Amino acid sequence: MKERISSNVPRQTKLRVQKAAKALGLSESKFIEQAVATDLDKLNIRMQTHEARRQRDCFKAKYKEAQEHLTAAEAKIKALQERGLFARIFNRNPKI
Repeated sequence: MKERISSNVPRQTKLRVQKAAKALGLSESKFIEQAVATDLDKLNIRMQTHEARRQRDCFKAKYKEAQEHLTAAEAKIKALQERGLFARIFNRNPKI
C-alpha cells in the first residue's frame, strides 16, 4: 500500500529519512548523525574557501598597490633621466 504524503513537512522529512536510512541499511539516528556530520564538513569547506578567497583578494589589492607604486617610481626615474637630473644625482654624465 502506497502511503500518501501530504503537505505536512515534518512528516515528509521523517518519511524521507526513513526511506534513505533503510536504503543504506542504517538506523534513523545513525543516518541523521552522518547527515549532520556531512553538513558540518561542507560548512567547514565553505568557510575555508571563503577565507582563501578573502586572503587572495587582500593579496591582489596589495599587489596592485605595489605595482602602481612601482609604475609611478619608474615614471619619475624616466622623467629625471629625460631632464638629465638622474645622472647628476648619481655623478654620471647625462645622455645627450
